[in-house]
Formats: sequence, C-alpha cells, structure tokens
Amino acid sequence: RCRGRSSQRVMTNEGASAEHLEVGELIFGKVQGASHWPAQIAKLADGFIEKKNWYFVHWFGTAQHGYVRKKDCLRFEENRHHFIKKVVKNNNKWLLALTEIQARHADIDSRAARRGLARVDSLNGKSSK
Repeated sequence: RCRGRSSQRVMTNEGASAEHLEVGELIFGKVQGASHWPAQIAKLADGFIEKKNWYFVHWFGTAQHGYVRKKDCLRFEENRHHFIKKVVKNNNKWLLALTEIQARHADIDSRAARRGLARVDSLNGKSSK
C-alpha cells in the first residue's frame, strides 16, 4: 500500500499494517502541516486522554509527546532507508531525531539478543538473528 499523496511515496507491506501498533514500537509519524518524523508509541501520559484512531507518541529529537493518527504511521524498520536519506529544513533536529531512533532501535535489538530472542522481521517473518 502507499501512504501519502506526494510524488515520493513511501511503500508499506500489505501484511504489516502500521495501523496496529503496540507501546514501544518505533515509527515515522505524520501530523498535519509537517513531514513524517521519528517517534515511538508511548503509554498515555498523565493529563492526556485516549483518542480513538490515534496513537500517543514520544517524538524523537524534540522530547515532546503528542498524538498521531493511526493511518499516518509508518513502521520504522520498513521505511528507515527512505527517511534516512531525507533532508528537512531544520536539519539539526532531524539529525538528532534520526540518531535517537536508531539508538533506540539498536538498544531493542541488543536486549532481544541478550535474552536469546531473535527479532522477527515483520515484512517476511524471517528471523534477524
């Protein structure tokens, strides 16, 4: 499936919908008026209410929390190569956000390896170990 309407579309795998994510998963989320940005699905923080069809996220590079529509989420693993090449206006924050999400991704992989678990690639069901 394709997400977005720009000439440079990001492809997601049909079997790996980004509309069914769990707390802790890494994504690129898009909010109105902004480009996709690295984020992590987070537990609902105090003072925030649950919204139907929205995820509560932690935005990397800004240390902010907010909401993103489920349909506007792209899985990090499947789309990282597209976004790593991307250049945005505020390049310093973008580079910080990419550094933070890649570090979190590496941390998740190393924790799984220490527990003797293989992270399963959501695209093809193959083990990444």
